[in-house]
Amino acid sequence: MRFAAAPWPTTLKLTSAACTIALGAGACVLYHVLGNTPRINPALAGLAGLPLLVLLTSAAYIIRAYRIEGDALVIERPCFSTRIRLSGLRSARLDPAACEGSIRLRGNSGLYSFSGLYRNKMLGQYRLYATDLQCAVILELPQRTLVITPAQPQALVATIRAARGLQS
Repeated sequence: MRFAAAPWPTTLKLTSAACTIALGAGACVLYHVLGNTPRINPALAGLAGLPLLVLLTSAAYIIRAYRIEGDALVIERPCFSTRIRLSGLRSARLDPAACEGSIRLRGNSGLYSFSGLYRNKMLGQYRLYATDLQCAVILELPQRTLVITPAQPQALVATIRAARGLQS
């Protein structure tokens, strides 16, 4: 079954727009300054492409949808998918407050998505694949915890519980 990612909330839209503008402008300024400065190595002018690389990389990681395929959760992105085995799944539950008080250990915190490795008091260390944190679904596996944000979190939780034989 396929579940669309939750629609982007205003904060994600604004953060993504502001970062896109800032990184795009930064690339233009760097290109202009480095490209027109005498005695600058032309290879150094290539640094102007770094902000664009950040934008393209972040765009490749946008979360489009989640699929349940047999014993796996598949996270669909524009250029690839991430497959996570659900063997040993202990629980699947909806919790809009799941990410409160979290700190990012590694990943992206608002350029087209919230994804990466995070930590908070309630969940400990967890992997986040999210758009709208108010739609958070927590999946507890033996070795790790995942937080995802489908547009229909109740339906995804019900589907996973039924497929895996979990209690409500």
